[in-house]
Amino acid sequence: MMRPRPSQAAFTLVELVLVIVLLGILSGILAPVIMQNIRAYSDTQARNELMARGRIALGRLERELRRAAPYSIVVSGSSIKFVTLAAGGRYLERAESAPFIANADCDHNTERFYTSNNPDKLTALCLFSTTTLTAPAADGDLALLIGNTSTTALYSYSDPGTWAPLSATVGPLQLADADYKGVLWKVTFAAPHSFSNASAYKKYQIADHTHEVRLASDALLWRRSNGISDPTSGADTLLISGVSALGFDITHLADGILTISMTLSENGESITLSEDLYARNTP
Repeated sequence: MMRPRPSQAAFTLVELVLVIVLLGILSGILAPVIMQNIRAYSDTQARNELMARGRIALGRLERELRRAAPYSIVVSGSSIKFVTLAAGGRYLERAESAPFIANADCDHNTERFYTSNNPDKLTALCLFSTTTLTAPAADGDLALLIGNTSTTALYSYSDPGTWAPLSATVGPLQLADADYKGVLWKVTFAAPHSFSNASAYKKYQIADHTHEVRLASDALLWRRSNGISDPTSGADTLLISGVSALGFDITHLADGILTISMTLSENGESITLSEDLYARNTP
């Protein structure tokens, strides 16, 4: 007996064509959305990369500018120059009474601070510091600053000569008077020296480097020299590339605020960073 052959399900040509047409329509609708999301992700990654590079550069600038000497910041177009400080404290003045310090350790006439209106000159200077003062390796490597009140005076600094190695003349002072806490050090000058100005708070500062940060083409370059000197003698170091603009606003520098703006561009993407940095302005 013959059994009926079961019917076999299949797609007709019309159905296949219809499916192909519908898939084409869906692809045409979804493809731009997918490509847009891919481009958005790529753009976000590029901006994040620019942001990270900019933050690295601004962070380095901020760390160094926090050590900037008062009146040392000079801005010219897309470049900035400043002097950094390695140490500081207070000096021993001739007029103050310090009976616990022997004259043999700090001579009253030639090793305690006074200004140049006195005909005598200093052969050394006694300084208080809570940290160890490092002796310079060579003449001009460090600069001793006292009573600086202007940018012009700072950059026309007169080096008192090669310092003798700094040594503790008196051990740590255990005194109730906070004005004398720390270790007494003595810096000896190669030749007798006099200072033009005194500090209102008997403060001294030791400068270690003069820096210059500038924009050349799209490269942010950094160079420095020892002590207070022309930084152009130093070798350029590339900080970051891709910088299309760099600006410095010193409108509020008298209040210790320096504003830096930086624009970075790459592969059609561009971001601008702006940050207020604190720079000390108290001599």
